[in-house]
Amino acid sequence: TPEMYANLKPTMIKKGHRPNNALLVGTKRKDDDGYWKVKTAEPNHWELIHVQTWERAHGKRPPGHKIFFLDGNRDNCELENLACVTDAQHLAITRNNLRSPDPELTAAGVLAAKILTKAIERERGRTGAVKRERLQTETRRSFFRVKTGLRSMTMQ
Repeated sequence: TPEMYANLKPTMIKKGHRPNNALLVGTKRKDDDGYWKVKTAEPNHWELIHVQTWERAHGKRPPGHKIFFLDGNRDNCELENLACVTDAQHLAITRNNLRSPDPELTAAGVLAAKILTKAIERERGRTGAVKRERLQTETRRSFFRVKTGLRSMTMQ
């Protein structure tokens, strides 16, 4: 109502003024999921620091790809700790528990996920549902062997 608006008007932020708690461009903060972000433009444009780091070194991230941390530590945004994988590869890494606190073992898990997704893509293009189920069963068995090997390597 007009009366309410008249009462609230003195407390409203005036056009062209910034609120006292506005953050400057270049400010870094951690979001609710634990990822570091940096403010890159006004009024509220934020970018993930790990994605920005990877894109500076390799160019624009391809569509349908994710940048993730090899050691699982979201505070470690160094280029050596980042990997670019497709959404399907990321899903295979997560489903088959191919991550490890050791970045080298996770890198091996990334390679295994690439092989798995490529095999599934090839089979889906050429075969029916029966062969696809057999392939998925075989790949699960082989990934169990890979996981077991990765775990034994971490215990040594």
